[in-house]
Amino acid sequence: MELIFEPVTISSSVQERQIRLVGGGVIDFWSLEHVDAGRGRKYGRVVVDEAGVVRDLETAWQQAIRPTLTDLRGDAWFLGTPKGRRHFFTLYQRGQSGDAEWASWRFPTGFNTYIDPAEVPPRAGTCRSQPTGRSSRESPRTTVRPRRGPGGS
Repeated sequence: MELIFEPVTISSSVQERQIRLVGGGVIDFWSLEHVDAGRGRKYGRVVVDEAGVVRDLETAWQQAIRPTLTDLRGDAWFLGTPKGRRHFFTLYQRGQSGDAEWASWRFPTGFNTYIDPAEVPPRAGTCRSQPTGRSSRESPRTTVRPRRGPGGS
């Protein structure tokens, strides 16, 4: 992450899990191993990567993440590959249901411009294991987000 933001970074701290940006922006990094890690903060956007493997995503969203978005009317992005029918899958379905407050998308690995096309198998059934351990055709990345503010529970 540091390299991506280097041109606009004022400072970064591994210990504080934070990058400060030119213009006053701040990026904080938290693990959802401890759901309450971000409590008491306020954010304009929260990004949960690998949401499909978060042990208790529903509790984290309702009790810890969503409240951090209230003050700034922020939004949240949940990224990952579904792991069974857990809460990430529920959020994905909500985005597909026509609920005006939520949206969800699926993108196969080949849509990622950072991945060498030679590493993406040409068709299902010939999938090689990707560096992440996921098969690109069998487990497309899924993105779910509330459309406006922290709406919904």
